[in-house]
Amino acid sequence: SIPTPGPIPGPNVESALAQQRELDRKRLHLHVLLETSRELSGMLQPRAILETFLLTAMGPLGAVRGVAVLARPGSAQGLVASRGLPKADAEALEGRLPDICDLYFPYRDALAGSPAAKVRVLARGKVHGETPPPGGESILPAGLDILLTWGVDEEHCGLLALGPRLVAEQGQASGGAAGQDSGLA
Repeated sequence: SIPTPGPIPGPNVESALAQQRELDRKRLHLHVLLETSRELSGMLQPRAILETFLLTAMGPLGAVRGVAVLARPGSAQGLVASRGLPKADAEALEGRLPDICDLYFPYRDALAGSPAAKVRVLARGKVHGETPPPGGESILPAGLDILLTWGVDEEHCGLLALGPRLVAEQGQASGGAAGQDSGLA
């Protein structure tokens, strides 16, 4: 038998490869959603759900640190889950919940206590009104550069902060030092 030559590179092959990569990416996203729904379906405790949500968000992005907040901004009450943070930083976040609500959910006042329904993507330092407190420290630990906020219902809001990646684009481990780009943007 005569061997058949392989595909000849060209515009059609490149287009097919690009489409295959896009399908693979979509398949990964659907797989993550399926696994997340399986994990969450049997959970009844809000803290367990929040912690699972945080780990699920961190995994596909390769984030080594993360914070998830479920808050009731009107009363500055809620839950904070964190992973990869020093214990003192994680405990401090619980006490800073009123500051987190004031900084990341300011739109609740303009809407008479009702959070906006859409997801907002924020970048550290570009949050409306974000200025470090008198001690010079930020509310969220350094390196958590990907910030998402959203309205859950009429009383609750959510926040997700992630960064840095386990392995930076250059192939080096990311240390997450203050001022270092998280590599997630």
